[in-house]
Amino acid sequence: MKKVQFLFAIVSFFLILGISSLSAHAKNITVVIDPGHGGENLGGTYGNFIEKEMTLKTAYAMKDHLEQYDDVIVYLTHDNPADDMSLKKRAQFAASVDADFLFSLHYNMSEEHRFYGAEVWTSAFDNYYQAGTQFGLIETEELSKLGLFNRGIKTRLNDRGTDYYGIIREAREVGVPCVIIEHCHIDEPRDAVYLENADIYKTFGEINAESVAKFFRLSSKSLDKDYSSYQVPVVEMPTGVVKPDLSVPEKAEISATINIEAQTADILLNAYDSDSDILYYDYSFDGGKTYSCLNSWDGKDTIQFSINLTEGESMQFCCRVYNAYDRFTVSNTITIPPGAVKQEESTKESYILENTPIKQKQDDPLFTILCCLILIVILYNGFLVIYLIRKKRRKQK
Repeated sequence: MKKVQFLFAIVSFFLILGISSLSAHAKNITVVIDPGHGGENLGGTYGNFIEKEMTLKTAYAMKDHLEQYDDVIVYLTHDNPADDMSLKKRAQFAASVDADFLFSLHYNMSEEHRFYGAEVWTSAFDNYYQAGTQFGLIETEELSKLGLFNRGIKTRLNDRGTDYYGIIREAREVGVPCVIIEHCHIDEPRDAVYLENADIYKTFGEINAESVAKFFRLSSKSLDKDYSSYQVPVVEMPTGVVKPDLSVPEKAEISATINIEAQTADILLNAYDSDSDILYYDYSFDGGKTYSCLNSWDGKDTIQFSINLTEGESMQFCCRVYNAYDRFTVSNTITIPPGAVKQEESTKESYILENTPIKQKQDDPLFTILCCLILIVILYNGFLVIYLIRKKRRKQK
């Protein structure tokens, strides 16, 4: 009997130990960090910035900070800038370690070197969109606290109707949620100034790690942080494909109040896009030939700003507004005649200009008559030549 009790005790001990071990294993979160690019694929390059080197520095910092949280296992897809790993292999590696999420780190740039801010790209499908958007809302909020402009969370599709970005597409193929984090633009001064700080990659890595910790509700004894009660943003799972906004903003209208005494104009810009947020606006003094740098849109439908006018010069003022996918609409043009901005001692009032159309050049009536006369002469000479040729042929017969 005692032997039976002893064996029962031993079995119970190992059973409890096994259950505890399984329970501990079950609550572990596995995260894979993918430093974008590598090998001969440098990624974006601008000035002294080389993206593949920047992403690896950020990935190291993110891994080091995230590993200070409890119950999380962290991997890198590669740890050498010389590694040239295909997107498919990166996703397959994440699947091989049973990853709960794959985070692909990048830095951005644009063709015209005008855009700035941070953004997150996610899958357009099912729970992958849901998870990616939930994390993206946390990540972009954290990056905006640093001072970076928030460009939002976006999807993009290819011609086949699947996810455009390979790492997101390949990860979805193997059942792993994935996002691309574009920390900032390396080619625009308002973002590049952050990169002048030697500790910025450590800062970005820690921001990423904190966002992951909040998303998975992790805790850290060493950091004395507990996100177990963190309220992850609520995002409904889509019933269909979440398509990107390929249209331009529906509305862009301006009006101006001219202050003659101060030689300034207060501009009222009204814009609207039903499919995505308005992100930027810029303006032109020459009817759209040249434009200012991009300004962030900080209003829901309408913003106001002031411009300085130049005495004695006519202006054709217009604006452009850009949505979250960098598509723009040009506003109406306000023509400010030279006399409107001349300084007059007796003039103290202001007045409003709204949607003044640019006058089209009118045709000169004398020029039109002259053209008609020339055409008549040409036709007359043509008929005369034909008549003389036919007359000569009849004589020869």
